[in-house]
Amino acid sequence: MSIRPVPRVVGAPAVGNSFFDRENLIRKIFHRLSSGSILLVAPRRFGKTSIMLQAKGRLVAEGALAIYLDVEWVSEPSDFITEVLYKLRENTGGRFSNWVQNLPKNLLTSIKKSVESVDIRGFRLTLRKELKDNWMENGHDIFKALKAMDQDFVLFVDEFPLMLHNILVRRKLKPAEIRSFLYWLRSIRIETNVKMVFGGSIGIGYILQNLEAVASINDLERIVVGPFDKKTAEDFIISLFRSENIEIRNDSVSKILEMLREPIPYFTQIMVSALVSEVRSSGDKISPKMVENVYVKRVLGAECKSYFEHYFQRLSIYYSPEEANIVKKMLKELALKREMSKTELYRAYSMHAERRNVEQFNHLVDDLENDFYIRLDETKNEYRFATRVLQDLWLRRYEVLE
Repeated sequence: MSIRPVPRVVGAPAVGNSFFDRENLIRKIFHRLSSGSILLVAPRRFGKTSIMLQAKGRLVAEGALAIYLDVEWVSEPSDFITEVLYKLRENTGGRFSNWVQNLPKNLLTSIKKSVESVDIRGFRLTLRKELKDNWMENGHDIFKALKAMDQDFVLFVDEFPLMLHNILVRRKLKPAEIRSFLYWLRSIRIETNVKMVFGGSIGIGYILQNLEAVASINDLERIVVGPFDKKTAEDFIISLFRSENIEIRNDSVSKILEMLREPIPYFTQIMVSALVSEVRSSGDKISPKMVENVYVKRVLGAECKSYFEHYFQRLSIYYSPEEANIVKKMLKELALKREMSKTELYRAYSMHAERRNVEQFNHLVDDLENDFYIRLDETKNEYRFATRVLQDLWLRRYEVLE
């Protein structure tokens, strides 16, 4: 089977011809949606958004009504419901379908009032104000009306854990109010049978544990987005170079995979882009030696620094100052030692924690695993960095190469 050229996309979601493989995941999503809803778990830059958009597009092509929301900015329930209605309006050319006629008269009047707003900003502001005081009942009526359609309705909600984190940080809602929203969403899924796909690039377990709301997602099937397998990764690399009209031998493909250790699509794209730049500037053919040099000088250097900055920043964004300091020290020691048992990690944790707390330690380790900073080698029962790239960047960032 010939390998088709795939355009390089670094950072933005891969759509259209840029989307590569992931057919097993798409099939798994479709199978689950026949009976329930999904939590799509993926560390940042693993292709989660691309997969959600691909699944949405295929559902629409089959006649379903499917909408995609990026809810990172949402700060309260009325924002969430407003965004659902905005996307429904957008998907129908600025007008709503007949399903709105099933709404209670007062809610229908509010929506019509909002639609009459001159611009989208006016629509959102007006509707948010109309929904705010009675969001729970209004939201239930909206989803009930949507489910009453002849058309299947699927809601894709991206960056859901990040939304919860931001709500907590902004402190616009109390934890009890956030719990009410989470359990309300669960009741919508169960009572109306509306299918939802929640995606997140930060660990949701730690957030829900702090909110005491773990049971609010116990109806969701967890589907994990992992790296490419070896054969898919090889085909992906070849297809990326083919789109640039650059030939690459098998030994160089193998060297790329060796340097990356884990073939994450995003990291692979960065490596290929750096090699393309090297070929264009030097005129040389790709060789294993070039791959190694480009990895050290370009991928780990200033040229690609912005691509990885989030992995350093997120520790200060999503953890308390004490936890961020603990995690940075643990990762620094792991980068130096290459492999550590859980007992050794706990010793590193204990050296920097003001108070030893086994539960806090376990949550931090689980979170670092979920976000693909570290992984457990079950054959050795030892932890190591999940990717060689992050390990080498960590060493370089904190100047511990010695």
